[in-house]
Amino acid sequence: MESPKKPSLMPDIVRALWRGITAGRTSEMTANMVAASRAAGGRWFRECGGMPSFMLTPFSGRYLSFVERVELEVCTSCVNNHP
Repeated sequence: MESPKKPSLMPDIVRALWRGITAGRTSEMTANMVAASRAAGGRWFRECGGMPSFMLTPFSGRYLSFVERVELEVCTSCVNNHP
């Protein structure tokens, strides 16, 4: 049987945790607000080094995806290398 792995955090839960922290609450207080244990809140805070690991607001859709960026790079290279 495979051993259990550390559960992954949902981005919404992590964003809610960091919103609470930036509002002046402790990581433990905020963890209780997102239905997590106080120990988990403190651990998540320490594991991130006290800084959020990504944006606190979700992407708006105005950003290019990785595939779109690669496609643009390929097209730009073809145009720039054409005599």
